[in-house]
Formats: sequence, structure tokens, C-alpha cells
Amino acid sequence: MVEVSFWGMLLCLVTPGLHAAAAATAADDTVSQHQQPRGHLQPLGAHAPPTGKVNILHEVPHPVDFFKNYVKPSKPVVFKGAGKFLPSFEKWTDTYLRDHFGDLEVEVELGKKENRSQGLVSLTLNEFLDTYEEDDIYLVESIKAEMKGDVGLLKCLQCGGFTRLIQDAIIWYSSGDTMSVLHFDNVDNINCVLDGRKELFVVDKKDSHHIDFDRLEEGYSSVDVTNVDMLKYPGLRDIPYFWVDLFPGDCLYLPAGWPHHVTSSCGRSLAVNVWFAHSPWFDADSCAETELSEFKALTQYPYSSSNEHLRSKILLLAADYVEFTETDMWNLYSDYFGSKNQLHKVFRFLDSNLDGIVSWSEFYKVDADTFIKLFPWLYEPKESGTLGHTEL
Repeated sequence: MVEVSFWGMLLCLVTPGLHAAAAATAADDTVSQHQQPRGHLQPLGAHAPPTGKVNILHEVPHPVDFFKNYVKPSKPVVFKGAGKFLPSFEKWTDTYLRDHFGDLEVEVELGKKENRSQGLVSLTLNEFLDTYEEDDIYLVESIKAEMKGDVGLLKCLQCGGFTRLIQDAIIWYSSGDTMSVLHFDNVDNINCVLDGRKELFVVDKKDSHHIDFDRLEEGYSSVDVTNVDMLKYPGLRDIPYFWVDLFPGDCLYLPAGWPHHVTSSCGRSLAVNVWFAHSPWFDADSCAETELSEFKALTQYPYSSSNEHLRSKILLLAADYVEFTETDMWNLYSDYFGSKNQLHKVFRFLDSNLDGIVSWSEFYKVDADTFIKLFPWLYEPKESGTLGHTEL
């Protein structure tokens, strides 16, 4: 374990779970009509207690069950202790990281409270390890190729089509007390805590209208999460939310589009996450050919094109279909084609066996970059709708 200074330990003892404590006392906070709104100028979540809990599983589900119960309905879930299957959980002490990867160059954020404007510096991992306990810095970096053998995919992602949707894997490393902005991601995420504790304020995607995403193109709100101005952001006065506590070894699946704010506890904080495009379809055939295990190294899985998440956005409109006729596609996507003749050409291209039906497997036979070119009107629909600039 990393040593922490006396004053650092004292700070950890007197200020544990700052956001959780504020939320826990919110129900007892009575406010008259002449006072400021409940939670005003307090941490995010202080306006009211959580409205529900995220499901906790003590076993990582089979990919079929993971898709059916969590991915398709867009529902978060905690896999208790699943991160202990990752070799990095035991291996990645500061000494091990220094001895095996110390010469690797990494990007480090200047500032542990995120504001999306802080600068970045390049350091070797050794240089980061020399200073991170004292300096206000945060290593947030795509996991280097040399480190991928120690991280990877849990059982729930090893078949069903998930492996072709992997976008990136990230290491999150600091001395604790980090704080994210209130934001959403446009891809699905499984985040595993290797050391320290994380707390998340999580909002159901259907309730995201409460949040003023004044930096929408970047996917976040500029609200000060430690000092919420309820007058400037009135939607947050009654926003329902979940609270998630993650301890070492815990993993959280968080679907695309769910707003969230993350804090880490005082002391060494280390986590890894895998981002993958949200899938509207489960490839059952691939599971018949795959032997599942609790962990498979990331070295086995190349990252997919960033256009995979755009393909997913297009196909989510068709998530309830089993297969597609040309009429089905016109009903779904007429706003995104100039004429039926244009759609006919796309349909004929996708219908690889020329049977007059496009199956889900045929949608995915085409690589994502080519698929996106079939929908050149994606960013300029004739009328506003599900597709367009706004992320899911």
C-alpha cells in the first residue's frame, strides 16, 4: 500500500464521503419559502436523498443475460468483486508499475477537479509516481499496449458481438479526491476499481432533461458539482438520481447517455475501464463458438472504429425489429434519405444474399466506416429527431 502523510490521513478521516453525507442529510433539511432552494450552494445530491439503488450482482452474468437484462433496457449494474479477476488488481502496486512500465510516457491532467479546461503534461510513469501523492495531478490515459495483458474483458463481454465494439480502455490513477464534471458518455462503459473508493451520482437517461448541458457538444454541464447554484441550474432542484458506492474490486456497467458525476476517496485511487459502442443486437451465434472465462486479456481484442457508436445510433431506431424489408427501412429512415431510390440502393447493398430481407448479421457484415457512408444525411436530417448532433 502507498504511504499517506499524517495530514492527508487526517483529511481522509474528517471528510469521508462528502457528497454521500450531504445527500444523506438532505431529507432532514427543511426549507421555508423565503429561503434558498434545498441543496443551493451545496454538493451535487444534497437537494434530496437518492430515489433508488443500482442493482448489485455477486457474479458476472453470461453475455446473453447481460444483454437481455442490462444492455438492451439500458440499465446500470454493479458486479461486486468482479475486478478481482483482472491481473492488474493484484499486480498493479506502485512498485510493480514502476519496475515494469516506468519508462512509458503518459498524459497527465493538471488538476484533480475536472473542468475540461485544465492543461495536460507528458511524463514518464516513473515521473508521475514520484510526484502524484503530493501534486494536484491525475493520470487519465488510454492503456498502453505493454499493459494490456493485465486488463481485459469480463465474461459478460466475451461473445454476443461485444468484442467487435470495443472503443478504448482507460487507466484512472491519482492520490484521490478527484472529481468529475456532471457529464454523459456516448458509449457504454464498464469501470473496475482496483484501489480506493469511488462514489457516483447517476441519473437515468430519461431524466436527463433536468440537466442544463450547457456544453452539449462536449457532453457535460459546467455546474460546479461542489457548490451547486440552484438558481442558475433550476432543473437540478428536483432531479431524481441513484447513488453508487464502488469499493476495490467492484465494477460498474454504465450505459451510454446516463449522466453521472464521479468522486474518488482520499488516498491512492486506481481504476480501469473499457468503453464499447452500445449494441442494439445480440449475436447469439458467436456465443456458440466461444469458450467463456472470467477474464480475457485486452491483447486479444483490437479496438473498433469510432464509427461503431454512430452505427449503433442509426440501428437503435430499429432495435425492436427482427429483420427488415425495404418498406421497413423506409418507414424507419425516410427522414434521412432524399428519395426512395436512394434508400433502394442502400438496401440492395446491405442485402448481401439478395433475398429481399436485411438481417442484423447483414447490417454488421459491412464495416462501420463503410456503413456510415451509406447514411450521408446522418448529421442533417430533414427534421429534428432521434439522430443528429445530440448524443444519446
